[in-house]
Amino acid sequence: MLAGEGGRDLLYFIPLQRSHDFPLKLTPLNFQATIYSGTSVSYDPTENRIYWWGGYGDIYRAFLNGSSSEPLIRQIQGLRDIKVDLVGRNIYYSQQYANAIRVSTLDGFHETVLLNVASLRGITLDSFSGYELLILLFLNSL
Repeated sequence: MLAGEGGRDLLYFIPLQRSHDFPLKLTPLNFQATIYSGTSVSYDPTENRIYWWGGYGDIYRAFLNGSSSEPLIRQIQGLRDIKVDLVGRNIYYSQQYANAIRVSTLDGFHETVLLNVASLRGITLDSFSGYELLILLFLNSL
């Protein structure tokens, strides 16, 4: 599990082994990138990579140790959430201003709009059950 603070260069890794050591220990990562918000980072345990939105319109990825940092998708405005699909090997992300959920392969190619929806807040995926479950969370417009 990853934990970060929006707008800061701090990112922590929390191993989720089955142990009874509570509270869980945060391990700071040697990772030099500004994470825009807590929902704009996702982890791929298969490749040991982190995906994040830097806040200036680009989605990046790097290995957990901070090496091989590279931009994947450029000029994204109003990103709200990033999720790595562990089964389908895609990146899903939501755009607040475009009212869209977009999908791309993990290398940043084949990007497309999956769904247009107003007042989009965030997304989540259920990769472990063998199928994808996309849940939309909406802002209260009242």
